[in-house]
Amino acid sequence: MSQEYATWQTCGFTKKDAWQIVCQIARCIFEDLQSARISARNVQDLEDADFTTASFIYATLKCHDVMEVYVKHQFHAHPHVSSVITRHLAANFIKPDKSPDSKLTAFDSKVTALSSKVDSCVSKVDELVCKEKERKEKAKQDKEKTKLAKEQAKKYKVKAEDSDH
Repeated sequence: MSQEYATWQTCGFTKKDAWQIVCQIARCIFEDLQSARISARNVQDLEDADFTTASFIYATLKCHDVMEVYVKHQFHAHPHVSSVITRHLAANFIKPDKSPDSKLTAFDSKVTALSSKVDSCVSKVDELVCKEKERKEKAKQDKEKTKLAKEQAKKYKVKAEDSDH
């Protein structure tokens, strides 16, 4: 445990973080040993001491097998330890890409950009409304001119008819 702690300290982890990882690794190892010893739990047969002794020895040998695998993998490279380390690092040391301040700044810039787009759209709509008013006004003036021209044409027609008689 001391060596594992020193390894994490040299990697730049704080004392607290290094001990958290070491404790989680130790817990993983003891959980594996407990599952190997479980066969001897509650095996106390007062009438058959040989069975009880054999059960304890069998559980002890299973624990030795578990520890042999850990030693073979040099503890750190054992699949259970690797998964514990990975879970711990993922839970405690993977930081989000952006801080809340930078997210707020990005949000503000998006709001500003959208606001300018809305202003642009409003000015385009206002321009279209103004053009439509101008078109209607021109159409109204053209209609009045046409009406006036028709009235004048009638007057001249009436005058021309009167002068023909």
